[in-house]
Amino acid sequence: MVRLLKSARSPLLICGGGVLYSGAEAALAAFAETTDIPVAETQGGKGALRWNHPCNFGSIGVTGSSAANAAAAAADLVVGIGTRLQDFTTGSRTLFSAPGRRLAQINVAAYDATKHGAVPVVGDAGAVLESLLERLSGWRAPEGARTQATAVAEWNAAWEKATAPAEKSLPSDAEVIGAVWRSAGENSVVVCAAGGLPGELHKLWRCRRAGDYHVEYGYSCMGYEIAGGLGSEDGGAAP
Repeated sequence: MVRLLKSARSPLLICGGGVLYSGAEAALAAFAETTDIPVAETQGGKGALRWNHPCNFGSIGVTGSSAANAAAAAADLVVGIGTRLQDFTTGSRTLFSAPGRRLAQINVAAYDATKHGAVPVVGDAGAVLESLLERLSGWRAPEGARTQATAVAEWNAAWEKATAPAEKSLPSDAEVIGAVWRSAGENSVVVCAAGGLPGELHKLWRCRRAGDYHVEYGYSCMGYEIAGGLGSEDGGAAP
């Protein structure tokens, strides 16, 4: 993995739910900041980095941001961290299209670590990131997140336009999400499940901190929002 990273010009990290399960949010932030590698978020990994972190390119895949998907298409090395790289994330394996692109996976499950022919690293996300950071001392990605700041700025401008209130009788999903986000407090938690709204939230919700995004997606459990909201409130956060 160290050799792969050091030979890459435009690597991309894909943050999955395993980062949150590991409690590796700080390790991911330190790794991304030190190596200057951009980070894209799956549905399960959303919120590991705050939305305005300089290395956060937003959601990836079918419900991805323009910044993250462009970075994925250009990446010569894609490193999945705690993700299954399912079809919504990879665009049914069409998103990572750069010539000679290589794939590596960090995962506690050997099956997921080797998926799509990836170079596997079987281990806990936080422990692996800390070890890699130590072994990459002094190295930074040649075409890092800061050199791609324009793509993030363009995506943020598109977000502002899509979520701004419009003068019409019925608001769009994006306008509703924007209104809720702008009025939500710093300790709020968004909870959702089933239907098309989880996809809209994956793309458009801006996470202010780890743990403020609680969206059940894989099983489409209708009604989960009630139990999930109560659980979030009992856990010390206001839904």
